[in-house]
Amino acid sequence: MIRRGIASISALVGLQTFARITSTILAIVTLRRLSAEMYGIVNFRMPLLLSSILFLSRESFHRATVRSHKEDNKKGLYLVWYSAFPIGFLFTIGMTFFTIYKSPKGVPYYSLAMILVAFGSWIELVCEPVIVWLASNLLFNVQAVIEGIAILIKSLFIVGAVYLPKRNDLLFFGLSQIVYSIILFCGYYGYFLKKKYPKSEIFPSFSDFFSFKLIKENLERCKMIIRLFLQSILTHFLTEGEKFVLIKMKSLYDEGVYGIVSNQGSIVLRIIFLPIETVGYSLFARFHLAGENESLKLITITIIKLMTYIGSIFSIFGFNYSYTAVKLVYGSKWTVEDDSVPKLLGIYCIFILFCALNGVTEAFLRSIADKKVLDKLNTKLIIFSSVYWGLLWYFIKQFGISGLIFANCFNMLMRIVNSMIFIKNYFGKNFSIFLLLPNWRVIIFAYIPVVIAITASSKMFERSLNPKQVLLHIIIGITTLIILLSMIYIFDNKFLKNAKEIWKERKKTKQEKRKKED
Repeated sequence: MIRRGIASISALVGLQTFARITSTILAIVTLRRLSAEMYGIVNFRMPLLLSSILFLSRESFHRATVRSHKEDNKKGLYLVWYSAFPIGFLFTIGMTFFTIYKSPKGVPYYSLAMILVAFGSWIELVCEPVIVWLASNLLFNVQAVIEGIAILIKSLFIVGAVYLPKRNDLLFFGLSQIVYSIILFCGYYGYFLKKKYPKSEIFPSFSDFFSFKLIKENLERCKMIIRLFLQSILTHFLTEGEKFVLIKMKSLYDEGVYGIVSNQGSIVLRIIFLPIETVGYSLFARFHLAGENESLKLITITIIKLMTYIGSIFSIFGFNYSYTAVKLVYGSKWTVEDDSVPKLLGIYCIFILFCALNGVTEAFLRSIADKKVLDKLNTKLIIFSSVYWGLLWYFIKQFGISGLIFANCFNMLMRIVNSMIFIKNYFGKNFSIFLLLPNWRVIIFAYIPVVIAITASSKMFERSLNPKQVLLHIIIGITTLIILLSMIYIFDNKFLKNAKEIWKERKKTKQEKRKKED
């Protein structure tokens, strides 16, 4: 059973990797073929509509399910899940109305495409009871196969949409979501019915919905879902709120430009930062519960400093190589005809540093803080969001689309300072925030010279149409990156050794866990 579970989880990880690679390739293909306005609909409004409906409808139920471990109350668990359907339907209607209300003029099939995407998301939501059942039975490999097929067929539809006559492409993007959702629905429920599992496993009887006993048994779970539901609304509008403001205040072209930049910038957040945050969260909680304060301090310093190094490197090189990256990946039309995308991407790369620090410092806070501190955190998040929304409206009016990223940077900064204060108070007077920063010799002998060199190179060569000058700019970037990494190795070798020890400890913990499971 344990080995089957491990194999199934590996299949699910493989699916996630496949999905990320596919989405990246599709983004490149569509961006080379579509205008910024059409990209704003396809890769900004449609994903926002889809994610809003699914996140708000099911996130609270997912988190409540993870906290449920009672084997004798599975019927109640699925009964609660079915209440997500009417909630999801209401969000589907509300979000569809919002996107159609802001319908751009002269775009064929816009409203119909949005309705198709919204309806497809609701069909996907209907699959959730089977997905929960598969997870509880460690059948992740089934999920990997079904979703893999659905992603592949959806991708073919999207490629077809890109190469179709322009009057029909938006309709096919909407149809691709419907096809994807129908494949999921048929695959999940088809598998369950074909294997002839007891229908009572996921299908409560009509009388169960009016069973006072079941309602009473699940009362606490329902209360938890309500609390988590309110948190999920706050979280969603904190993370995605700027997109709603952008739809309200700016043009479809601006939406497309921001969609291009945020989609590509988020690849770094998902692939590099998220795994480090996950490992950090586990290690922080483990050593805190074990009472190993000195080990926890060392791990905290090492992981936060690691994120500082990675984030700062992305910010420095990303800001100075945004034109080159866009030109090589998406074509010269995004740099010669209009330079809005590379300019915004350069600013977004600075935002990545704030994301890196916020993710890991909040992971420390959330893994260690007690209920009282977490309740205070929720209150502070409301205050931060109020400040953020005020700044968002002001900065967009003052700086245009770049103001959106400036407001996000300030929002992240408030949250980082809050988490840093918690870390400082947790470890006491002997702990200095300066321990989390790069080594001072690295800053003087590496960061400052590298910034000067690549900034000068960027000013001279980055916007050049001469391939030799662009190549020279790339060579300078690679050379300075090697020098910077070498200086970190020479002057902050102790940090690297600590990072290596943490990695070994993580692998050792995994091996011990597997031995116990076997």
